[in-house]
Parts: sequence; C-alpha cells; structure tokens
Amino acid sequence: MKILSEYKVLSNRREQYLVYVEQLRQTFANVRIYEGVRQPGLFVEEWDGCEEAFFDALVEQRNEVAHPLWSQLDEVVDGGRAKVHTWLFREVE
Repeated sequence: MKILSEYKVLSNRREQYLVYVEQLRQTFANVRIYEGVRQPGLFVEEWDGCEEAFFDALVEQRNEVAHPLWSQLDEVVDGGRAKVHTWLFREVE
C-alpha cells in the first residue's frame, strides 16, 4: 500500500520546509517528496510499502501537539497540520 500526503507550504517558509524534508528523509527511508511543477509550493509526500498500522500511527503522531518532527509542519504549511491531507491507497488488481 501507499500513503500520499498533500499540503501547501508558505512561500516565506520554503527554506525552513526544506530543512524539515531532510529530517524526514533521514528518519524514514520510504518517503519521497514531490513539488507541483505548475503549482510551486504544493507538495506531496509518497510513502511506499506501508500497512494500515503504519498509516494509523503516522496520522496519530502528526496530530500530537508537541511531536518534534511533525510539529514543524505548523510553521511551514499554510493552515498548519490541519491542512495536511493524508490518504492510504492500495493498488487495484
């Protein structure tokens, strides 16, 4: 299965966001980050090889007020973590 998260990064917080991306990549080997070509500042995280339990834990952790990694999203995402949209997908066979 695959997790996709989508959000808009504030233009004046882009450099701060890129620091967050490096921390995210160092913590999780299975995440890739994409930016919209025609929508700069729109980012998508793609998480490969995930199970429902990982998805549930990710969503729960992202909602923890003082989580050291996820709380950074409040500073860089337009609308904070409440505007991070996250979905779990499975391949259609």
